[in-house]
Amino acid sequence: VVNSRNYFAGCFMSFGGGTGGIFHSKDAGGTWSHVSIKGGGAPPLVATDGSIFWSSDDGSIVHGVGQGENWVWTQTIGPGTLMNVSPVELPDGKIVSLSRQNVMISSDRGRTFQPMGPPLPFSPVGLTFSTFDRSIYIWHFDCGNRVLPNAIMKLWL
Repeated sequence: VVNSRNYFAGCFMSFGGGTGGIFHSKDAGGTWSHVSIKGGGAPPLVATDGSIFWSSDDGSIVHGVGQGENWVWTQTIGPGTLMNVSPVELPDGKIVSLSRQNVMISSDRGRTFQPMGPPLPFSPVGLTFSTFDRSIYIWHFDCGNRVLPNAIMKLWL
């Protein structure tokens, strides 16, 4: 929800088939338009400048500018392919996401991403940024009934 009339909804195709991507309503949900075929998998990041970053199931991040009026996406193919997780914004405006092997960082508002820090010892499922200790936390799990010894890891900035 951007404001009382401006809404976005993400629809991840594999959660039921049909048309995936990002849908937009300018009339408080009365009508909807399909604004991007990509994005919509994990919750989006609304950056401090008002732009929207939404991960997609194909390894890209969709970037919405002008309160989502225009959408562009990254073309990250291969080993740096991004995971479908909620990206985070660092205090300096850089955007951080994950690949299966690395924490990935963008200095150009999501157009390109580069590995940050050492390769990860596991395939992560999420990340967050702590303003308290200026660190990125990543985590994983095994769906078992125990907490793994390395369930949460910290990357200092």
